[in-house]
Amino acid sequence: MSTFEDRLLVELHNHRPAPRRRTIPVAASVSAVAVLAAGAIALPGLLGTGAAYAMTTEPDGSITFTLKELRDLDAATSALNEAGVPAVVRAARADCEDTTVGARAPSDLLEWPVGGDEGSVRIHPSAMPDGHVLGLTAFEPKSTGKAGPVVKVLLYDAPGPPCFPLGKPGPK
Repeated sequence: MSTFEDRLLVELHNHRPAPRRRTIPVAASVSAVAVLAAGAIALPGLLGTGAAYAMTTEPDGSITFTLKELRDLDAATSALNEAGVPAVVRAARADCEDTTVGARAPSDLLEWPVGGDEGSVRIHPSAMPDGHVLGLTAFEPKSTGKAGPVVKVLLYDAPGPPCFPLGKPGPK
């Protein structure tokens, strides 16, 4: 015969209550979903899709400018100007009728393409002639092997043309 305590222990083991299900109140669930949805909408805007251009100042004082995407061209222009390079970066436009002809930039001012990338240019600001501006015309690449835009660079009298037409005449 067993003691009372032994019988109680056996009885307790045989009658375990069903595990309680943890529930989250509906209001908390709705709040969590709303926060996640807002994050999904806001996060891409905050992180962006990456910079449209890159700019690096080299040890010799030259600036390597690479256009990665055909957007944020005004910001690219501002960045170059703030770095001491009078420049305008614009997309070529079919509706532009400007006939201003630029000149080839001298080799001591400009290296293009950099590393074989037609969207990358190295500029030596100290060789920039007074009263001139670099015009960087951005085009979508014609070949499928190019990942980003192609940039054509010419030297213009300041302030440069208001727009760059597609099929612009060559340098003077």
